[in-house]
Amino acid sequence: MEESKDPKSEQTAREETGQQPGTQSDRSPEPPEWMKRSAAQSRSSSDDVPSRKTVISVPSMDHGTVERRKEPAEDAAEGQKSAAAADSGGHGAGAGRGRDAGAGRGRDAGAGRGRLTDTAAKKFRGLDSVQKVMVIGLLILAAILLFAVYKNNQVYTSYEVENQISRGDDTSVYYQIVKDGMIRYSNNGIAMTNKSGIEVWDQTFEMSSPIIAVSDSYTAIGDRGANSIYIFNDLGQCGKMTTDVPLQDIRISDQGVVAAVLTDTDGNYINLYDKSGNVLVSVKATLENTGYPETIALSPDGTHLVATYLKVSGGSVQSDLVFYDFSDTAGDKEIYSETVDGLCPKADFMNESRVVVFNEKGCSLYSVDAAVKKAQDIKFDDSIRSVFQNSQEIGFIFKNSDDKGKYRIELYDLSGKKNTDIYFDMDYSQISCDDDDIVVYNSSQVLAYRYNGRQTFDGKFEGRITSAMPSWEAGMYWIADDSYLSEIRIK
Repeated sequence: MEESKDPKSEQTAREETGQQPGTQSDRSPEPPEWMKRSAAQSRSSSDDVPSRKTVISVPSMDHGTVERRKEPAEDAAEGQKSAAAADSGGHGAGAGRGRDAGAGRGRDAGAGRGRLTDTAAKKFRGLDSVQKVMVIGLLILAAILLFAVYKNNQVYTSYEVENQISRGDDTSVYYQIVKDGMIRYSNNGIAMTNKSGIEVWDQTFEMSSPIIAVSDSYTAIGDRGANSIYIFNDLGQCGKMTTDVPLQDIRISDQGVVAAVLTDTDGNYINLYDKSGNVLVSVKATLENTGYPETIALSPDGTHLVATYLKVSGGSVQSDLVFYDFSDTAGDKEIYSETVDGLCPKADFMNESRVVVFNEKGCSLYSVDAAVKKAQDIKFDDSIRSVFQNSQEIGFIFKNSDDKGKYRIELYDLSGKKNTDIYFDMDYSQISCDDDDIVVYNSSQVLAYRYNGRQTFDGKFEGRITSAMPSWEAGMYWIADDSYLSEIRIK
């Protein structure tokens, strides 16, 4: 099962799934497979037999009208012509009616449009100045709204590079987007640049397998299999600790509290530390009693911890889910437990009071307050290929079975209600996300979607993509390849 979380951690993905950092994805080992047409009514005129009227009008020299009576001979000749026309048969009359009817319809339609335009113009001229300004303003607003609708439904396929950083020969440098900038780290150290690309701080060290955890205010980095953990805020290093037993995993809260999973031959421990390295809480886990720690989640305020423990019972794999409350040092630390069939490899606090725990069949949502309560189970029959979440949405990716697309993303809200489906055909390798965008990518192509299901980007790249993630501004993304880390703006 492939996972992606917000904020994205490239190292977590690298270590747990073999993918590059910047994603939070868990890949399962074997993925499955509006016109109603309206015609205007036109008046038609028919061709009648000419009248025997004996008074005609002709223009006078003074541009008036002079009437004269016809002479008897003229009257007789007129009568003969009329009789001949009447005797000429239906063909001539029918053709005349057809021509005159068609011309009449054209004249009437044009005249109708002209009358409407004239009427609208007269009405507009009749408005006072305030009303005219209001009408013009409404027309401008309508035009702006139409343009916005067009832009919001456009899928961009090109881009321009806004910023670019050479990676040189060292492609082992990893990147992590944080609230106020970007963290880059490697075996040799860690540094932070702000959104303008200016380095704020850096710290050198030697680590064989660095793992990173971030919150809104702090970043923690530790050496998996070793004993050192560093803590940083926006100004630089603010804490360091050395663990008694080797480190396996870490989390950090918005308060700077660090939760660390430690592994020893004697058992496993989940310790909480303050920024000075003091142990606040220690929970011991043994294979015989609790099982092996699979994953942990720490609340933003650092007072609640969720841990899942892997156990094998009677030949079947189960996970024990345990909630701890450390807000009251005198109370019972374990406040909720539950056994789930199969693995529970990922858990996270989506906010202070909502926890999501992913399992092999879907996930479970829990509310955490004075007590823990299961809010909703989301279960699927299809095999899950990838999972991800932000502070408001939970996402699952499946191999799709109909003709809508090769893959299907299903999105759910905090209550477990399904919001939308997204379909795509690209064979993807990784996912990243934040609170606004979902990025799905492989080594040469990047797709971006909003959480309402609208696609915003479908771009192809020449270099081999190792990581893609949303930037801080809408419509901008960071793309890492073997040579450069580039911030692009889609267009």
